[in-house]
Amino acid sequence: MSLRAVFPNPTGLLHSGGAGNVVVTQRTDGALTIPQGATFELQDKVFVYRVVDGRAKSTRIEVTPLNDRKKYIVRSGLKQGETIVTEGAGMLQDGMPITTRKYPEE
Repeated sequence: MSLRAVFPNPTGLLHSGGAGNVVVTQRTDGALTIPQGATFELQDKVFVYRVVDGRAKSTRIEVTPLNDRKKYIVRSGLKQGETIVTEGAGMLQDGMPITTRKYPEE
């Protein structure tokens, strides 16, 4: 993505043609977030494993395209309070029995 910006430069540290990183932030109150490591992709679709009756249940979710590279904001597919697998999802298959542990919320 190309971007052109104008910045105050009283000390002359910025030079024409320079490159940099821009982070765009947006506040989303009440958003459901999950660790990106809890997800896996299949054919450009994002999934998580929900825990249903002690078994792994593969569930497609929709996430916002913008993220902080650590967490996703979930648009649909999960509800607040549902239990998901956050580690080892790559070793699971749909319907496998699993044991859960609670971790404190961040």
